[in-house]
Amino acid sequence: MIGRLWRTLRPNKRNREIEEELAFHVAMRAREYEAAGMSPAEAARTARRKFGPGAAIREETREAHILPTLETIRREAAYSLRALRRRPALFVTGVLTLALGIGFNIAIGAAVDVLLFRPLPVPDSERLLVFVESRNGNSMGGNPVRMRDYATMRSFSAIGGFYSERLATSSASGAKSLSALRLAGDVIGAFGYRMAIGRGFTAEELQGNTNSVVVSHRYWQREFGGRGDVLGATISTRAGALRVAGVLSPEASLIEEYDLWLPASPSTLHTPRTAGFLMIVARLRDGVSPAEANAELQTKLAAMIAANPSDDKGLAARVGPLNAELARQAREPALLLLAVVVTVLLTACLNLAGLLVARNAERAREISIRLSIGAGRFDLIRLFLWEAVWLALFGGITSLVVAQWSLDLLIANLPKDLPLLATMRLDARMIAFALAVSVLCAFVIGLVPAWQASRLKHRPNRLRAALVALQIGVSMVLLSAALFFGQSLQASKARPIGFQPDNVVALEFDFPWDSDGEELNRFYTRVESELLAIPGARSAGIGDALPLLGSTQARGYLMIHGVPLDDARARRQYQYRVADAGFFAALRIPLLRGRWPEPPRTADSPRETVVNESFVRRYFGAVDPIGRRVSFADANREPRWHTIAGVVPDVAMSILDERPSASVYVHHTHAYWPRGVAVLHAAGDAEALVRAARAKVAAVDPYAMIRFAGPAEARVESVWSEPSLLTALVGGMALLTLSLVCLGVYGVCSSMVRARTREFGIRAALGATPRSLAGLSLRHGLRLAAAGVLLGGIASIPARRLIEGLLLGSGPGSIPTVLAASGCMMLVVCFACFGPARRAARMDPAIVLRHE
Repeated sequence: MIGRLWRTLRPNKRNREIEEELAFHVAMRAREYEAAGMSPAEAARTARRKFGPGAAIREETREAHILPTLETIRREAAYSLRALRRRPALFVTGVLTLALGIGFNIAIGAAVDVLLFRPLPVPDSERLLVFVESRNGNSMGGNPVRMRDYATMRSFSAIGGFYSERLATSSASGAKSLSALRLAGDVIGAFGYRMAIGRGFTAEELQGNTNSVVVSHRYWQREFGGRGDVLGATISTRAGALRVAGVLSPEASLIEEYDLWLPASPSTLHTPRTAGFLMIVARLRDGVSPAEANAELQTKLAAMIAANPSDDKGLAARVGPLNAELARQAREPALLLLAVVVTVLLTACLNLAGLLVARNAERAREISIRLSIGAGRFDLIRLFLWEAVWLALFGGITSLVVAQWSLDLLIANLPKDLPLLATMRLDARMIAFALAVSVLCAFVIGLVPAWQASRLKHRPNRLRAALVALQIGVSMVLLSAALFFGQSLQASKARPIGFQPDNVVALEFDFPWDSDGEELNRFYTRVESELLAIPGARSAGIGDALPLLGSTQARGYLMIHGVPLDDARARRQYQYRVADAGFFAALRIPLLRGRWPEPPRTADSPRETVVNESFVRRYFGAVDPIGRRVSFADANREPRWHTIAGVVPDVAMSILDERPSASVYVHHTHAYWPRGVAVLHAAGDAEALVRAARAKVAAVDPYAMIRFAGPAEARVESVWSEPSLLTALVGGMALLTLSLVCLGVYGVCSSMVRARTREFGIRAALGATPRSLAGLSLRHGLRLAAAGVLLGGIASIPARRLIEGLLLGSGPGSIPTVLAASGCMMLVVCFACFGPARRAARMDPAIVLRHE
């Protein structure tokens, strides 16, 4: 069996051996005739005549030494490949079309696999859970005090919380900013990480009274060269020297981007239980399921609320797998992109199926001959299916190049806050995926044309027209989706943002969360005065963040002096922002009524605040709020009254804010927030102003960590980078499908013109004008377009509802957008029909009829 299989797969060697054996037998018989007295020439002729017909003997010998079925398949595969080589245009078009479709699917599939399906790179990742907390339906972060309550649950073997910050370090080369992870509880144990060298933190050190630090494996290699004597080495920071206690193993890759791991400060560990800033993770004990842990958590929550009714009222929590929670925000855009590239692949398959149908129409004579000499339907299906297999095979190989290029492009442009994306690789799994998709495409592309080709009575033009109409419909859905995203992005950019970022320089600061509040206030005050000293400065101020970059702090309780509020209204969430009069002046946010608050001179100075219009509408209605006193403290705390001094317009806090949130603005001395922004409105060159502003900040504090320094316009524009990228990806795929539609319509119209050449010649001879002949071809293409546009338009309206959550603004409704996509599609079809229509119009009847 093995020998027959080998001879079947090696036909040249097998034929050579048969020829040698036949020649040997003929030569032996010729020698016998020579010995009987014949001449050599006559002996050779007689031997060949007596031996029998060589072709029949060769065929019998081959059948005895090979596997006939496998030999038939081999011959059909070789014949199909030779047939494709004689049609290089069809071959190149098919391979490139499939390479683009499969390559994009591999790239997006790799991203979806990493984000949604691949287990996290932690030991026993299915046992690693994360806490998801909310109060009164509003999502919030974890808290060290509440985490210690959760730690008493028996479902978890380890529990801890963490938050990130930047630390300033000093070295011989100057100040340097390092990323740090602050720990509350046993975070390392919860993740299940091991130490490469040294130890982790003791229970006493996790209380915050320590200068020990654990460094990442990457930081150890980069800064210490991987030396074994790193234990005990010191790292100089602004807050003091840190002593290295251990090095994490290389497997700690989930949050490997952080250089230093160290316990949170005691003040942070004892913040009020209403605060929320931690990400709390826990590891399940053996034999405990997530459902059991959630059941115990609900019992614990009830006890916590009963013990702390004022602080924990409205608190809700659940635990879920960390990988699912990390992927939650990326799920919808990832699945959308996957659906988009699958649509592109489907369009490519339909287009190639149409090309193969046209190819079969040209082979009608060959099909008839094969059927007449005994070929069955299955034989024809298998023969013509091989062409699709070859196209899919070469397309799949070429798609690996497209996939690698697409992966590099995705890694470079997708959000950097998804570190797992950097692990995307074109590995064996992706190659296997490409092979599987290629096989699937071979059947999708070739089965229908092959079945149609095997029928004695077939109408290939009608079948190809149906495929092109379906292709137009699928492309219409994708084009409509691209227009939905483009219009929503433009609608979001067209909404008033409430401030003017032009000619403004912004400097964003990032300080440790346990920074001294008085030092922060002195720093911000000095920076503001130094910025005003820059030549050309018009105004400067301090805030917590630029508008449009999202909210920083949210409060869930409000008191109005002398006005009782019901509990639901008092606990309604609003934005608690930091901004002074200079901040509003620099961003040209006008004062609608009242006055700007006076800068506090001492800690006991009266507290004044500014509110926006949405805040006034929610809590005061038509009543003038100026002079009214409000408190933002929690319900269980002594109220600290702030006097409303002024009202400003609504300013968009996010690109998703179609309805601005109610907001209050307080001076930075009345709110602790270690992340802030200084804004400078000045005339002059932007780069020179940035350099001058950096120098002023360095003069105030050489270790100040500046996260961003540059024009505010550039910083604000960056918030649209991710939705712009998503819109560009969907739009690019839509353009690709449009090009495939153009190719498909051109092909079907050209086939129609070729098939009706004699009819067109007779019509021209009878007096038909070139315009009427061109109209016949154009009407054929427009009928296809009308059917496809109707099909795609119907499917595009529910598609809008499926992607509604990813849109930034309402923009035009579904019907106008679908009509615009329909018009665009009709223009593409008209362009594709131009060539065949022009050829039909220029047809010479004399030449056509003489050729017929």
